[in-house]
Amino acid sequence: MPSEAPPETSATSEAAADGRAPVGRAALVVGTVAAVVAAFLFRFLSIEFTNDHFVHLSRGWEILQGEVPIRDFFDPGLILQYYASAAALLWSGHNLFGEALLTTGFIAAGAGLTFVAAARLSRSFWISGVATALAILSTPRLYGYPKVFFYVLAIVGAWHYTRRPQTRSLVALAIITAIAFLFRHDHGVYIGIAVTTLLAVFHWHEPRRALEGFLRYGVVTILLLLPFLIFVQATVGLVRYLGGVSPQVDRVTSVQFNALPISIDRSAPLLVVTPPVDLRINVRWAPDVDEDARHRLEELHGLTKPDHVQESTWSYVPTFEDRDHIAKLVDDPKVADTHGIDRAARRLEISEPFYLRVQRWIPLFRFRIAPGVFSQENALAWFYYMTFVLPFACLALLAGLIWRGTVSRQEAAVASMAAVLCLVIVQTLVRGSPDSRLADVANPISVIGAWLWARTFRAASDLRTPLRVLSKTAAYAIALVTVWSVMTDGHVLENLEASRILTGPAGIVDRMGVVTGRLKARPIEQWQPADPGIPGLGRYVFECTAPTDRVFVTWFAPQIFFYAERRFAGGQVYLTANWHASIADQQLTIERLEQQRVPIVLERVDAESPRRFPLVFEYLQQHYADAPMRSEGMKLYRVRVDTRLQPTRSYEPLGLPCYR
Repeated sequence: MPSEAPPETSATSEAAADGRAPVGRAALVVGTVAAVVAAFLFRFLSIEFTNDHFVHLSRGWEILQGEVPIRDFFDPGLILQYYASAAALLWSGHNLFGEALLTTGFIAAGAGLTFVAAARLSRSFWISGVATALAILSTPRLYGYPKVFFYVLAIVGAWHYTRRPQTRSLVALAIITAIAFLFRHDHGVYIGIAVTTLLAVFHWHEPRRALEGFLRYGVVTILLLLPFLIFVQATVGLVRYLGGVSPQVDRVTSVQFNALPISIDRSAPLLVVTPPVDLRINVRWAPDVDEDARHRLEELHGLTKPDHVQESTWSYVPTFEDRDHIAKLVDDPKVADTHGIDRAARRLEISEPFYLRVQRWIPLFRFRIAPGVFSQENALAWFYYMTFVLPFACLALLAGLIWRGTVSRQEAAVASMAAVLCLVIVQTLVRGSPDSRLADVANPISVIGAWLWARTFRAASDLRTPLRVLSKTAAYAIALVTVWSVMTDGHVLENLEASRILTGPAGIVDRMGVVTGRLKARPIEQWQPADPGIPGLGRYVFECTAPTDRVFVTWFAPQIFFYAERRFAGGQVYLTANWHASIADQQLTIERLEQQRVPIVLERVDAESPRRFPLVFEYLQQHYADAPMRSEGMKLYRVRVDTRLQPTRSYEPLGLPCYR
């Protein structure tokens, strides 16, 4: 491959291809920095971890205890994500602060890359800005940060290659592919498919150069992955390892379309005025205040609409605002602290943002138009259909532009690469769970959406007046509905309110302190012995097992290990579906259980694990006995204890045996 770029790929000639000037360097830098800062603040200040996230955290913590993925515990192909979490935990300690910075940092970087890719393709600062804002506001889940980052990084890398089609640009794409593969194997595969498309389109009239480029790309990628492949072969063997990740392959090799209904509630009014947002205060109760006592104190002090914030802190709407009632609340010995009250002056000190004051004063800003049409369910459906259709629309437009010869080789190659990448990931990653996974692919979708909008709008400008007006009106209508659907599906208003971004610098600084303090706190302190369900079970595990003990959890509840600060047993973070359920894997699970001290097994009574892991449950039946719980909040769960171990005492909140 020649070391110099062909003349037609220079910045000057690409701008002349269709008359659109590229976004200037200064504007590109400003937009990128703004996207990174906005994304980081929005996600960090409204941060929330779902239970899926603790799969990576639990395995990352296992690495810090000296174990190695694949060799010591089952890994479905996300090895670098575990090591990234391990590094975050090593830096911050056993809390969520390091993981929060890791995930929000990657998401913020992904937003910056989205702006760069969208600006390069659309050649419009404002279109790429709106597209990037939508990607940010879609609110992808934190554990999906590799999807948010690596796909748009690959698009930016593809653009760089088409500007300078040199070996080092191809090596950069191979490095992106290999690292993405090690974060999760299918990410690397999908990027590889997209890069193949890039090379085929860019070197369409030079098949030999296309083949040469593909071979170089493939060889470099394999060489980068060779140490990992050798490690796998030396531990469990490549054949067995591939069999362990086969459920993931089986799920993505068939086409799936989700027919989400769009419903209209004809009984709903055309216009609704929502009530103003409540002004709230926070109260942190003393440690000895249980649930019944808290209810009595709330009634005594006129505290309404309780909302749990964290640990013993609750948010309330105060019924009384006079000095006497505020003084009684502040001076109550059961109140450890308050927020939103001037304790010295005995008065409320609630800082209401300007936008909320405007909403309170002017009902016009609290209007909801046609709530029977613009509903949460319809927002999800529209968001999904737009995500599903966009790659096809881009490929159709590209075919027309290439046929007419009105698109540069560079733009055609990158746009086709991005469209194919989106086509693949929408089919494979969204599939049966659009409600939780649409936002994960929003970044590359926003990039091709920006390109499609810019191209369509430019084409509409060349039409005669009636058609031009009609086309642009339709384009704006589709764009506005899409903005609404993304913001509604992502609960943007709630997240903005939680983040306090709109309150200005003082509110942001205050919120930053609150979030940082919460993330740095010891996780188990958020779970109390009297809590029902998983928190109560996690507290039991923490109190009644030694730090060196392991726990076996037979359904998907990985947060138990992280919060209870205990390692998972048998190499299994969860028993679900067909993951690591082969006869050989079940036997390996039992071998590991035999070598580990596992006093407690937690089960969910309605789980399908006994049917899918018969050998494992036969082993549990032989060596573990049911331990009845005296708690109404634990009806869905069963605790088994090792009959070979002698309990040391009884755990009074649940009446269960302890082993420490």
